[in-house]
Amino acid sequence: MEPDEIETRFTYPSPGDRDRDKERHRRICAEFKRLAHELNEVLPFSREAILTFARLEEAHIWAHIAVARHDHDRH
Repeated sequence: MEPDEIETRFTYPSPGDRDRDKERHRRICAEFKRLAHELNEVLPFSREAILTFARLEEAHIWAHIAVARHDHDRH
């Protein structure tokens, strides 16, 4: 996968006005991008690697949804 594609896949659109949520979304993107770049270097191109990135992208989406849906602190 090209690095530009990783950047596009794991960047979240503007989360709105809440600064706390913006920071959470930014941190989620940063961590998923970091992991995606690391996996891209380690995994051979294969069906399994493609599935890995598909599931990683899905987890990325769910992480953002968790922040958007639940307006409370971590615990």
